[in-house]
Amino acid sequence: MQRKSNIELLRIIAMWYILVHHLIVHAVYPDVMTGQNGVTSEYAVYSILEGFLYVAVNVFILISGYFGIKLRARRVWSLYLQCAFYGLLTYIFGVAIGVAPLVPHTFITKSILIFSHLSSWWFVVCYLMLMVISPLINYGMQKMNKNEYVWVLACLTFVQIYLGWFWQKSAYDISGYSFINFIYVYLIGGYLHRYVSDRKPESIRKMAILLYGGCALLFGICNIVRVYFKIPFGNLWAYNNPIMIIGAIGLVLFLHSYKFQSNIVNRIGGGAFAAYLITDIPYVGDFLYPHYGEFSQSIPSIVFIVLVTFIAAAIVLSLACAIDIIRVWAMKPIIGVFDWIDEWVIKCE
Repeated sequence: MQRKSNIELLRIIAMWYILVHHLIVHAVYPDVMTGQNGVTSEYAVYSILEGFLYVAVNVFILISGYFGIKLRARRVWSLYLQCAFYGLLTYIFGVAIGVAPLVPHTFITKSILIFSHLSSWWFVVCYLMLMVISPLINYGMQKMNKNEYVWVLACLTFVQIYLGWFWQKSAYDISGYSFINFIYVYLIGGYLHRYVSDRKPESIRKMAILLYGGCALLFGICNIVRVYFKIPFGNLWAYNNPIMIIGAIGLVLFLHSYKFQSNIVNRIGGGAFAAYLITDIPYVGDFLYPHYGEFSQSIPSIVFIVLVTFIAAAIVLSLACAIDIIRVWAMKPIIGVFDWIDEWVIKCE
């Protein structure tokens, strides 16, 4: 099946947002999450900016729910190979720059045993579990009528948002960094696919951009008010924050309303995930973020800092996509080694 370029572009944008977010909170302006120095002009600017960026993780899950994950041995194997490659590559990089000790058995745990020794990549852990259980979720989505679907989403909303996010009950999910939140957002994506029509793309486009922009501004304002008046808003930086979920829905519907095909976009989109695997790990982060933080302090204007940060994130994303294209080419002979399992499963359907 040919990739849809509007969705691949959405993946690229979402990953770009994640890289910019990581550069801001780990290097440029960590105070945007804590607010420990009070409300400054910089804090206000970065709070509003983060409202536009922080939807990215939920966007990835909404896309998966919209199109549905098909549990195939090839996909699990491809994810494993990708994680093993970057686990080993980033470890070698850490050893080379002196931030990781050279321990022989670590070469095994960072590659062959990557799934059982993940110390980072929380997204990979949750997504792997979502992949495994996706046939059950997909079956349930297909069998439910609209009223049943709405009821299930309402119950999950009560648990995830009201009990977990709002009341911060420890027995529930208080942050959204979890498998259960992935299921919740995945189901929302499936609902959008079944019941939100795209026959009137212009109308949906207007509504979607208002949702996205409005939620981004609301997030920024809440973050400012939270610090200025010392008023808690649940866990504002949680992924089960309803503002972030609704904003992500708006961004997905907005990009989905545009239809086009581009082989270049499709190829870049296929490698965008590599940027997360490369940068969201201590070895690379320990090198990248302190150096970029020092560099950003030499830039006098906040406008230029933001501009340069977006450019830096684009450069990192481009390099990661280029590396992944080479990786896929090199691993092509072994990517299909478990295709016989998929053929056996399809015959049994």
